[in-house]
Parts: sequence; structure tokens; C-alpha cells
Amino acid sequence: MFISSDRFIIGVTGQMGAGKSTVSGFFKEWGSLVIDADLVAHELVDKPEVLFSIENQFGCKLNHDSAYIRRSKIAAVVFENRDSLDLYYKIIKNPLTKLLKNKIEQATLITKIVVFDAPLLFEWELDGLVDSTVSVGADHELCIKRVMDRSLLSRSEIEDRISLQFTSEIKNSRADFFIKNDDSIEGLRKRAQVVWDSLQTV
Repeated sequence: MFISSDRFIIGVTGQMGAGKSTVSGFFKEWGSLVIDADLVAHELVDKPEVLFSIENQFGCKLNHDSAYIRRSKIAAVVFENRDSLDLYYKIIKNPLTKLLKNKIEQATLITKIVVFDAPLLFEWELDGLVDSTVSVGADHELCIKRVMDRSLLSRSEIEDRISLQFTSEIKNSRADFFIKNDDSIEGLRKRAQVVWDSLQTV
């Protein structure tokens, strides 16, 4: 266990479009504090020293762009292939992991239940920071459709990014709990509630 027995950390993961952030939102509604790994990563990448390292590695100019444009430029470069992504992770993984640990530790000082929403929970072995894990999964085509509906990414771009994560089968097999998200939001809420109730007894 990462923290003392009077605090509990839940790791929530899933592929793009699976619905992990929706489940994390339910858990927040029911009394937890959510640490979103993607938002923390944005915070890190906005730091001048990290921007400089990314610019130096990939040869792109980022300092004078807005945060949104910076993230778009970085994504276009790092998600091009596995080698580029590995180079990017080499820059951000250690400082991001340290920042995430600090965020989680701070959260445990003010709340009993912390949800750590992290797409790379198992890929980066961040499950060591939590007490229990939840994987949210959906049909591959449905995941793609959901991401296309909410973003400007093309199908091929989405498929490329999904391919760089562990498969749903791997995530689901490693998690303590699995929530299927193939139908309505109401159905997802009910299944998330069952898992939430189970977590209260762990």
C-alpha cells in the first residue's frame, strides 16, 4: 500500500475513448478527489526547461505558442512513431512521475479517497502508487468513434495512438476491477457504482 490505512488511492485507466475519465468523474461525484495524469503532464510540459528539452530533441519551436498549439505540435511529432514517443517519454517520464507522486501525496492530506486517472498506469508501472486499479474498456470501433466525435483527429491518427498503448486485454487482465462501457451513460454509471461500492470494502 502506498499510503496509510486511513487513505485509499484508486488508479483508473483505459484506452482512448474507453470512458476512463467519465468513470473518474463518477468517482469524484461520489466523494473522491481526482488527479488527472494528462493535466499534470500539461503542467510539466509548460515549464521552460522541459519545453527547451523537447525543442532541442525534436527541432520544433514552442516557446511563443499558446499552450493548446504547443500540445498540438508536440503530439504531431511524438505520436509519429514508437521511436519518437520513446524519446519524448525519456524527457518527461522521470520528472512527471515525481510530480504525480507529489500531487497524490498532497491530495491524501486533504481527502480520504484519491482517484488517479492515468492512461499509462500499467505501461509506466504507476500502479505501484495506488492501492487498487480499475480498467475501463469498450469495443475498439466504439472507442475510435468516440474520439473522432470529440476531437479533430483522423481515424488513422487515433488508431496510431491507441496502438502505442497496452491493449485493452492487457489492461483489463492487470486491473483489480474491470468496467465495460459499450452502451449508455446510465449503464456505465450503474457498473461504476458497483465497483465504487466494492472499493469501499477493500
